[in-house]
Amino acid sequence: MLKRSIHFGVTISVLSLALLSCSKMKGGDNPDSSGNDHSNEPQVPSTIVEENVFKVDFLTDLGENPYMEGHTVEEIQHFIQHTQGKKAVVTMIDCLNFEVGKVQPLVKLAKNLSCQPFFAQTSRTTSDHIPGTGILTVYPVADYDGAVADDEGFISGCEIRIPLKQPQEVTFYTTKIRKSEQASAIVKSVNGRIHAHGVIVGTVAKGLADDLKQYFETKVGCRCELAGSSSTEYDLFVATPLEYVCRKIGVRADAGKTGHFCISIEKLI
Repeated sequence: MLKRSIHFGVTISVLSLALLSCSKMKGGDNPDSSGNDHSNEPQVPSTIVEENVFKVDFLTDLGENPYMEGHTVEEIQHFIQHTQGKKAVVTMIDCLNFEVGKVQPLVKLAKNLSCQPFFAQTSRTTSDHIPGTGILTVYPVADYDGAVADDEGFISGCEIRIPLKQPQEVTFYTTKIRKSEQASAIVKSVNGRIHAHGVIVGTVAKGLADDLKQYFETKVGCRCELAGSSSTEYDLFVATPLEYVCRKIGVRADAGKTGHFCISIEKLI
């Protein structure tokens, strides 16, 4: 599809991505996310096993404005290509909205970087655009899973077999939490995968961040870490099953205005 003429091929590709993000959505395996037993929670060792660490890059301004208003495809491409050390298994770009009649930057990036592009819708479709997060990965995607919960909460992501000491299937979800009730709704919708092998990397409205962390840790039975600053509308959050731990949420020294978080997650033995 990408080998057709640029404008036509890109437009058709994005339409298929947008449809994929909606048509594959389904409910979770367990409708009840409460009452989880924490007695078998794995302890986090002080020593990191590097062979079991994988990375997720999340590009965001931690706001609501379209990411491409302040960034270019070339800037993002250069940033991804010049990552030092271990490469991210997934790169997510927040607020990379699909706009009717416009070429989607996600597909340009995927073509130039030889990645697979996926579009994760994050709120209701408006008259002229679909709000969402772009997902790029070089790994084969086994499944694209997600849900629209109570017509308010959107969550979706890709299942990938990642090359750790023992290869693992991980579903990388993303979502944007604007209201407190959205959290419980989306967790109930994809609860089975979240506890088994689902990693959620998303954004949460600033005033809800601490409550969201407490909800994941006490009600859902997951680990949850936050990052952000006092000047942003949203915080970044990373939620993992108990068998995984977010070791670090860092900002690359050469990030400049790219708005980049480098997230290191370890699969515990």
